Amino acid sequence: MSTRVKDGVDRQLQRAKKYRITEKSISLTKTIYQSQRDNRKQPHRSCNTTANCIYLNYLFNASGNARFVKDDDFRKQVDKFGDTIYHGVQTRAIKQYGFDTKWMTDKDLPFVIALLETGFPVPVNILHRGSLRRPTGGHIITLIGYRDGVFTAHDPYGTLDSNYKNPNGAYSKVKLSVFKKRWQGGYRILA
Repeated sequence: MSTRVKDGVDRQLQRAKKYRITEKSISLTKTIYQSQRDNRKQPHRSCNTTANCIYLNYLFNASGNARFVKDDDFRKQVDKFGDTIYHGVQTRAIKQYGFDTKWMTDKDLPFVIALLETGFPVPVNILHRGSLRRPTGGHIITLIGYRDGVFTAHDPYGTLDSNYKNPNGAYSKVKLSVFKKRWQGGYRILA
């Protein structure tokens, strides 16, 4: 791990302490999957809200807060600030629950992998349609692990490798080679 990446992870761990999240709680914390397909409002357009709600619930759990927010309830907060597709709107909604986060666009894949290896989940944006030669679309998933060149993700719409014919995206797998061609370079971290 490069010094720059290690320093970035250390900053995340320091920021996490503000919320009573420690390295021990990170390693013990699980993420809870939610599907956007059952959302009451715009289910085919609400991946950003659902993926960020998965992340928010992780933050609650890691900080020792027993609270759980359903994505439809989180959407009510999101709507107070604007359209679900905008990352700044998601940032403001998450802040209403007491967590300062930010959306990064620096395409720092080594940092994202290091966060996953440390135990942090990471919402990211991907191009989920089309071929690998010409990917299109726009979608948000929450990466929850990385091992041996394969990401594990909670994909709120289903599984990318099934072209979303499989609607259960809990613990779905995305090969690093596929991810690199589809990733748009954005991800959420603690601010």
